[in-house]
Amino acid sequence: MHLAIYKLLPSGFAFAKQRKPRGYPSKKMTDCSACKCLSTTDPGKSSWPELVGTNGEVAAHIIEKENPKVSVRIVKEGMMVTMDFRCDRVRVWVDNYGIVKTSPHIG
Repeated sequence: MHLAIYKLLPSGFAFAKQRKPRGYPSKKMTDCSACKCLSTTDPGKSSWPELVGTNGEVAAHIIEKENPKVSVRIVKEGMMVTMDFRCDRVRVWVDNYGIVKTSPHIG
C-alpha cells in the first residue's frame, strides 16, 4: 500500500511522500508465513480449486464450513478490490451468472 499526500504550497499543489505509519510491515506480505493472524501449522484449508464452476453462494458456504477462521467475500469479475494480502480473507470471483471463475484461495 502506498500513501500519497498532496500539500498546498504557495505555487499550488505538490506531491509529498509520507513515511509509513508505525507498525506498518516493512516487507510486502505474500503468504501466511509473514502473517500473525493464522498459524502456519494450521490444518485449515487455504485453497479450493474444486469449487470452480459451482455457484458462488454455495462455494462461499463450503469455504466457511471448511475453514471457519476466514471471512469469505463474493466478488463479481471486473470489480475493483484492494490488492493487499490478508490471511483471514478469501475472495470468491464470480461471473455475471454467479458461477465461480477462478480458484478461491486465502489472500
